[in-house]
Parts: sequence; C-alpha cells; structure tokens
Amino acid sequence: MGTEGIEATVIAQYAHCRQLNQTMDARVVCAYSQREPGGTPMRNIVINLHRAADLSGTMKAMRLWLDDHRCQPHRFICDHSSGWHIIHVDFNEDDNADAFKIHFGGSEVKSAYGTMSKVCWWRLMAEEIRTEADGFSSASAKHTMLYAAQTLDRMARDMERSLEKT
Repeated sequence: MGTEGIEATVIAQYAHCRQLNQTMDARVVCAYSQREPGGTPMRNIVINLHRAADLSGTMKAMRLWLDDHRCQPHRFICDHSSGWHIIHVDFNEDDNADAFKIHFGGSEVKSAYGTMSKVCWWRLMAEEIRTEADGFSSASAKHTMLYAAQTLDRMARDMERSLEKT
C-alpha cells in the first residue's frame, strides 16, 4: 500500500474524531451560551485552586454559599490540570456572579475554559490515536500515528505549564 493509501485509511478510520471534536467544541461554546436569544453571554467565574488546597472543603463552602444566596448556577464544572483544580461556575445573574467572584477570589478569564477544554481534548485524542495505532499492521502507519499522539501530549503538557505560570 502506497503512502496515499495509508493516508486514506487513516482519514477514513478517524472520521469519528471529527464528531468528537464537534462535541468538545460544543462544550466550549456552552460556556459562553446566551441567557436568551440576542441576550448577553453568561458570566463564567473561574476559581483556580492549587492541588494542595482543600478541594472538598472549598466545594462545600461554595455549595453553602450558593444555598445561602438561593442561587442556582447554570453550570458548575471542576477541571483538573497539572497541579491545579480549576472550577468554572456559570451564572445567569450578574449580581450573583459578582458576589461569588468577590467571595471566592475568582476571575473572569473567558479563554481559560476553552483552553482547559482544548487540553482535555488533546489528551483524549492522543489516547484514542494510540489505541487505534495498536491495530495497524503497517509499521510506518503505526509510527506516524504514535508520533501524532506524542505531539498532542506535548501540546497539552506545554499548555498546562503555560497555565501554571499565569
């Protein structure tokens, strides 16, 4: 099988990855969804906790605060990055978002959510590529796939290091 044949096989076998990519992109888009058609974007408050911090205690305090203020966030997500817990809380109401941000020392770095989603997606894709590469009979194709997985892992690691510095 020539190089073109291998590339066609790889493209055909990874058609499902485009669907996965669209799913992850939809998750990122959801973070900035509209309150109502034509409305302003939801407020995404980001709390960064070092891995040594008391995650369960912080989550409990957040739940108590939300209950005390009779506030139901639209979305509450905790991502794990190298050395960090990154908590995203989406609010429909500006007053609740401001109060929560002040109380827990949060920020509104809109790109952080998309960045962490990209890191997660890169790691997921690298693992899927490695799994698929195991089934390849062509050593050259297998090597190319493993190299692609290493590149995705490197991209994710570099992005995590970049986020740790900020």
